[in-house]
Amino acid sequence: MREEANIVEQYADADTSGRIDILIKYYPNFLRLVEGYEQSLSFIIKQEKEYKHRASRGDLGVRVQTSGISDPTAREAIDNIMIMDAIRSGDLKSIIRDLDEEVMQLHETEVRTLRNMKEGFSIFKNSFFYLEPESAALFEKYLTEVIPCILDMVDKKVLAIVTAVEISYLDPPVQEMLYEYMMENDICKAFQLYAVRDYLKDHETITKMELMRILNENAPKDESNRFQQLTITKKKLQEYFPPFYTKSQMEKILFKLLEDWKKENEKENT
Repeated sequence: MREEANIVEQYADADTSGRIDILIKYYPNFLRLVEGYEQSLSFIIKQEKEYKHRASRGDLGVRVQTSGISDPTAREAIDNIMIMDAIRSGDLKSIIRDLDEEVMQLHETEVRTLRNMKEGFSIFKNSFFYLEPESAALFEKYLTEVIPCILDMVDKKVLAIVTAVEISYLDPPVQEMLYEYMMENDICKAFQLYAVRDYLKDHETITKMELMRILNENAPKDESNRFQQLTITKKKLQEYFPPFYTKSQMEKILFKLLEDWKKENEKENT
């Protein structure tokens, strides 16, 4: 319940802008997370009611079955349904009136927040109808088919939304490789992704090395020199080599590692 609880708490504390951010971030699984919290809350309330009932009878350990219903399983099922219905309808008073006042207030606040979350999601989704059909379809595709770590980059304004829309056309495994590329290179433009999509029209899959090649070859011209020259500072080298190593000794080890890396990648791509 940890993830659901965090989202419910965040939503309860957020202003309108913050709530929209939460809806966008969790859009694909938003209702599932709300329903998961409802199920957990139902279980908690049921346990609290049973504990309260036992306490009133002086028994805090073993449950005492005193129901007149001959089938305890049926009774339990009815209780579960009643609690869940009360949570979803927002009317908990008749269900939790035997609990402590502080606990009652907590659960009523949780239920109000859950109701607000579902209403907010409905309003947010209905707002798509005010967009042109093509724009609405693109926006929903962006919300549902872009992996979370890339959505976070858009939220932080590191990645342009037009680029994220292009990324939504790629399968999740390719998006994962692309995310690694962007973390290492701090760049990815929409026109680079056009080249990736063109490649995938003729190929069912793409390797990490092939993806890197396509992105690098289609990088902006003013940044192409970053693939031609590499400078490693002395301070950085000293993190890996003993201070008494000569330049030639370090070069020898570096080129040996690069040669091994090249052979390993050639194996993966054959």
